[in-house]
Amino acid sequence: MMQYSKMFDISTTVSEDMAVYKGDPLPAFEWAKKIPENASFVTRMSLGAHTGTHVDTPLHFKAGAASLDQVPLSAFVGESVVIDATAEKEKVTLDLLKKTDVKKGDIVLLKTRNSSEHAWREDFIYLDVEAAAWLAKTGVKTVGVDGLSVDKFRSGSHPTHHALLDHDVNIIEGLRLRDVAAGRYFLVCLPLKLKGREAAPARAVLFQ
Repeated sequence: MMQYSKMFDISTTVSEDMAVYKGDPLPAFEWAKKIPENASFVTRMSLGAHTGTHVDTPLHFKAGAASLDQVPLSAFVGESVVIDATAEKEKVTLDLLKKTDVKKGDIVLLKTRNSSEHAWREDFIYLDVEAAAWLAKTGVKTVGVDGLSVDKFRSGSHPTHHALLDHDVNIIEGLRLRDVAAGRYFLVCLPLKLKGREAAPARAVLFQ
């Protein structure tokens, strides 16, 4: 059995005052049951499928494409590489990615200044469409970002999503990578198993 010396929780904490993508629903929680009126606490919650750390599947932008329950968990579990893009001021570019050791079959996680931001801002760092197309051509299986979208805000046609999802490269958004150094890790990212849906919140953990 493989041994790991460190574990990093790279998930966003879900709360009613968290940042969400502009226009998406905020999480809401209430007690459906509580002590002492009942024997136990039971929470009723409402939240969007793209809340916090979450997974996007091809159905997100293409009718009839694979939904969450049709995408194998192996897409979100495996060897990963964290790329330090914290110096980027607008987007993660192809020039930066070409200087890394990204390999076929990798899960690529992009660390930017987004990981240190906790409030919504429209100028979050996104993944350039050319860089996304290069990752798909390289044969990576999943791309993870620490922003709430791989696309630029108000991109219109969502070109970066399409550059990945149209080539069966799945997406993880809303990661927290501030305390993780660049390098190679083993990722376990398990989204809720929602039938027929395009996305779901997930818990993501890196092992070193």
